[in-house]
Amino acid sequence: MSYQIQLPDNIEKSKAIQQILSINKEDPSLQFEYNQQLEILSVKIMGEIQLDTLQNLILERYGFLISYDEGRISYLETISQKVEGVGHFHLDVEFGTGKIVYKETIKNPVVGVGHYEPLRHYAEVHVLLEPLERGSGLVFENNCQRNTLPINFQNLVMTHLQEIQHRGVLTGSPITDMKLTLVTGKAHLKHTEGGDFREATYRAIRQGLKRTKSVLIEPYYQFEMIVDTDVSSKVIYDLDTFHGDYQISYENTLTIIKGKAPVRYLMNYQKDFLSITKGNGKFFYQLDGYYECLDQEQIVQEINYN
Repeated sequence: MSYQIQLPDNIEKSKAIQQILSINKEDPSLQFEYNQQLEILSVKIMGEIQLDTLQNLILERYGFLISYDEGRISYLETISQKVEGVGHFHLDVEFGTGKIVYKETIKNPVVGVGHYEPLRHYAEVHVLLEPLERGSGLVFENNCQRNTLPINFQNLVMTHLQEIQHRGVLTGSPITDMKLTLVTGKAHLKHTEGGDFREATYRAIRQGLKRTKSVLIEPYYQFEMIVDTDVSSKVIYDLDTFHGDYQISYENTLTIIKGKAPVRYLMNYQKDFLSITKGNGKFFYQLDGYYECLDQEQIVQEINYN
């Protein structure tokens, strides 16, 4: 999930952001992102448990004294020696509502063509996009001939393929589970500059995504629930509404349910589960991976990405 970290206006944000971003080196599972243009700082984590982990990391690493109440963290004091040039300040941080981190992939191979030709500039790039198995991430390859495009420009294109997080066309979510192959390209002896291939490369990927069928995928939890058999029907009903995929077994008076379901349904289900089982059930879950959204059209409409 992605939580936006909302900083107050009465502090030097650059100092606060410098300290918060440095936590990434201590725990790679806490993925911070900072959009300089929009001045938005966010963190990708599993949920409230990792919010507590973040709280403890800041206290241990930087000496912040933190209070945590209903999604609000207050930084009461900091040690200026920890980060050069950062003095003492009071900082209240709020975490925005958690959002699911969707991703996008494609169903069919396609060649995207990016053409960039303003006055005194020229570059063209052809990129083959191919779908891969779930969990493959992005794979890059160069099949361009040297007599078609000089090797220095090929290297530029390969760099531009990998340097940013390319966005899908359904919801603007990051693309994944694809192989991106440089097929060919064109340059001009007089007018081509290095930056021209950046624009052409980005356009090639975008054009390819628009020409093929994209698929929205979302994170799933793998879970195990152990409940009294007399209340199991209510839990099973909930799992059916969650688009869960599960198997049921029985042991004496207990019902054991194992399977997987979307994170967006299970991430806040603990409270309902406790209520249904009156505190006598057991609920274990962990991240399982990304799978296709079964209600893709509805989610795309809700996000309303332009």
